[in-house]
Amino acid sequence: MPANEFAAKVKVRPLIVASRIDKRVPYESSLNLADEFSQDSIVMTLNNTEHGDVPEDAMTLAYIRKYLNR
Repeated sequence: MPANEFAAKVKVRPLIVASRIDKRVPYESSLNLADEFSQDSIVMTLNNTEHGDVPEDAMTLAYIRKYLNR
């Protein structure tokens, strides 16, 4: 079942971490999904990270940590 069918039911403001070089989930698909949520989603764009890789830069990790701790 496509993810966009579930997006409208999400009750929190989602964080979407999307990479411009992701071959599994194209960047444009992530942006389209972001538009499907009833709450404004937050899109974090990564430039040099493959699908499933963990970002290593301190600023990205700090932002994700802040989002998770809210």
